[in-house]
Amino acid sequence: HVKLIRENTRHCIDIVNDFLEEEHMVSGMIHPRMQRFDVVEKIQTILERFRKGYPDFKFDLITQSESIFIINDSVKFLQVVNNLLSNALKWSPAGSLITISLAGDDEHFQLEVADPGIGIPDDVKDVLFQKNTPARRPGLRGEKSIGMGLYIVNKLVKLMDGKISFESKVNKGTTFRIELPKEQPEQDP
Repeated sequence: HVKLIRENTRHCIDIVNDFLEEEHMVSGMIHPRMQRFDVVEKIQTILERFRKGYPDFKFDLITQSESIFIINDSVKFLQVVNNLLSNALKWSPAGSLITISLAGDDEHFQLEVADPGIGIPDDVKDVLFQKNTPARRPGLRGEKSIGMGLYIVNKLVKLMDGKISFESKVNKGTTFRIELPKEQPEQDP
C-alpha cells in the first residue's frame, strides 16, 4: 500500500509541476504589473515556506537592510526566486546551506542565490537560458527537468527590466545573480 501511495503521490506531483511549468510559460508573455513591494519581506516569506517544505536543507538570508523597496511585478519576482531556490535544492545534497544575498545601490538591487551543489559543466553554460535547453538533466534526487526553468527565469527578468548572470564551478556550486531597478525617490519639480 505504501508503494502505491508513493506512486500516486509522485504522479500527482508531476501533474502539478506540469501545470506550474505551463503557467510559467504563459506568465512570461504577460506584461509586468508594476507595484511597490519590499523585497526583504517577500524573500523572508518565501524562505519560511522553503524551510518548512525542505527541513533537510538550511537557508540563510544575508542583507544589510531591513527593507529594500522596488517597483516591479511581485508575482514574476516570486516566480524567479522560487525557481532559483528550487534549482539550488535540486542540485545540492541534503544538508546543504542555500544562501540568499540582497544588496543594492541607489539605482539597482541585486539578489544572489548560491548553492554548494554539483555546479554547471562548462560545455552547457552557453545554452543554459535556451528554450528546451540541452543542459537539462535529472536532479540529485531524480527530479524531472524539461529544460524550461532558466529560460523562463531569463524571460521574466528581462520583462522586469533586469539582468541575470551566474558563476559556477563543477562540484563547487553555483551562484545566480539578478539585478533589478530599485525604487527611485520622487524628484521635486
